[in-house]
Amino acid sequence: MHVHLLRILACDGGRRLDELVGWKSKAQIREALKKLCGSASTPHGLDQLIYNLRIEFAQAGLDPDLIQSDPRLGRRLALRRPSAKAKEEVIDSDAE
Repeated sequence: MHVHLLRILACDGGRRLDELVGWKSKAQIREALKKLCGSASTPHGLDQLIYNLRIEFAQAGLDPDLIQSDPRLGRRLALRRPSAKAKEEVIDSDAE
């Protein structure tokens, strides 16, 4: 389930306020997990998943604060959104 959570946090959806991927509310994350995993997560269960993912980041030598939380905005992974040019390059390379 951590892989699915990581994919959800990293996707460029949700509320965008800066150059990083958008914020996702807990409800949005839980709904996406339900679609991907087939089972619903409780609000506390989601908090526990995020906590465990942060531990895994730390154990892998990554900064656990890359998983950002804000009480008003939600959760996200601190990744830059791809630029329009980068998206075009990916599409062009897929066509080859």
